[in-house]
Amino acid sequence: MRLEKFTIRIQEQDIINSLDLTINPGEILVLMGPSGSGKTTLLKGIAGLIPLDSGKQTWENGIGTIGLVFQEARLFPHLTVLENIAFGLRVKGIPAKERRSQVRRFLKNLQLEKLENRYPHQLSGGQQQRVSLGRALILNPNLLLLDEPFASLDTTLRLDLIEWLSELQRKLGFSILWVTHYLDEALSIADRIGIILDGRLEQTGTPSELFQKPASEKIAQFLSLPNRFS
Repeated sequence: MRLEKFTIRIQEQDIINSLDLTINPGEILVLMGPSGSGKTTLLKGIAGLIPLDSGKQTWENGIGTIGLVFQEARLFPHLTVLENIAFGLRVKGIPAKERRSQVRRFLKNLQLEKLENRYPHQLSGGQQQRVSLGRALILNPNLLLLDEPFASLDTTLRLDLIEWLSELQRKLGFSILWVTHYLDEALSIADRIGIILDGRLEQTGTPSELFQKPASEKIAQFLSLPNRFS
């Protein structure tokens, strides 16, 4: 997927300012930046939840599909695990028998195969987030947008889920645009990292490129790099 001159204004203020970005097939691109820099707004714009003021979004093969997962699981409390994951299939008009069959085949990928009849309040935080991810991934998106999906979890569980999701991504082959404020998270899973400051994408590169050759002192400062010289 490619963004060109992507601009989003809210109350006449540029939140995303003429941003260019390419996400390659099968890539994990981690987006980092201080609070208020426009990361969540960018994801919502890509997903179509916020209208663009200018620019365009294109796909390599002409068309693509997107899944979006927020920090909160946002599950339907009255639906079981199976029913939550099957919700998108239901909206697409897939018959009930086929929906159940598809979800049951997918539950093993989510490590939830024994929990299909439980309700959200009967799940741990990590299990709830896997259900939320499953609800997006069952639709086989080309690009998964993640807005700090594990930030509310304790450190051990967060690291376990990061490892689990990166393994699942390699297995299924979808691309990820992953917003996080955890540097260790970015370094552990990113093919490339993008730094966004004040609505502008200031630099993208591999983790080693950003650390060895930050494009500005602002980026070096954001990455907490020592030995900065003006």
